[in-house]
Amino acid sequence: FESDRLDFDLSLAATAPTRSEDNDARRGMSDLAPTLEFGPNLNWTAARGTGWTLQLRAPVRAALTLESHARGIGWTATPNLSLDVENVGSSGWNLGLMSGPVFGSRRFNAYFYDVPTADATADRSAYRSPGGYAGAQATATLSRRFERTWAGLFVRHDTLHGARFADSPLVRRRDNLSFGIAFSWVFATSSETVS
Repeated sequence: FESDRLDFDLSLAATAPTRSEDNDARRGMSDLAPTLEFGPNLNWTAARGTGWTLQLRAPVRAALTLESHARGIGWTATPNLSLDVENVGSSGWNLGLMSGPVFGSRRFNAYFYDVPTADATADRSAYRSPGGYAGAQATATLSRRFERTWAGLFVRHDTLHGARFADSPLVRRRDNLSFGIAFSWVFATSSETVS
């Protein structure tokens, strides 16, 4: 669905598996299977101008584990404010800025932050995660399409300050900074293209 100000599409996310033996906080606990999240995403265009768009996005995703007996682990929501700017300073590079809170159901937060009584130790007390506020994210991206290649980079800050499960003994840091760079080669295009 798409109109002048509102569009509706699909939101996807995933997590990698976690081997507990490689993680001091989880040592002796069960490994975490990779997860897949999917669900609707509602985007409202708050403002736009020549070469820029400001949107409020509201993705809500159901989550499940990716293993032989997949199971649902609740839901997550990541509403955010997103600014996309094309051809920044006539450089050909596109800029994206996104920031917003993260929310998770009790089951979703529990999958990552619960400590069952059987896994409690002298250094790791039993813990039951509540649902609700799960921190915040802020991401900045730069990308550019050249004739036959594409390049992109990002930097992202995640914080758990104020998260409902911040007291979990599995939380060792409340802030994380990550970054990445990617290149791709365009090996074929259609005879007619659009921007």
